[in-house]
Amino acid sequence: MRYADTSENTAEDWLRWCKAGGFELPSDIKINHFSHVLLAIEAARYNLGITLTNNYMMQDDAYKQNIVRVPMHEFLTGDNFYFVCKELRNNQDDIIKLSEWLESQYN
Repeated sequence: MRYADTSENTAEDWLRWCKAGGFELPSDIKINHFSHVLLAIEAARYNLGITLTNNYMMQDDAYKQNIVRVPMHEFLTGDNFYFVCKELRNNQDDIIKLSEWLESQYN
């Protein structure tokens, strides 16, 4: 069985996910690394394995085609997300408001 993932700590994420589910990762797996979660999803779509992904990526109907979500436990990876914008827009009121709102959600 092949597994697809994007993080540098792929095996560790899979090990933690299995442990959270109360089972062990098979010893004979092959893990493929991808530079982006979209590529890992595409690999799964084309029968090249399975992947860990987030709920956000599965909201888009285009990514749901030929994908089956296995109804299992969720897993928090501790990944960080960043809000970025062009430097020229950094001082625009709407950007400032959005940035402040995002910060308030985090804290």
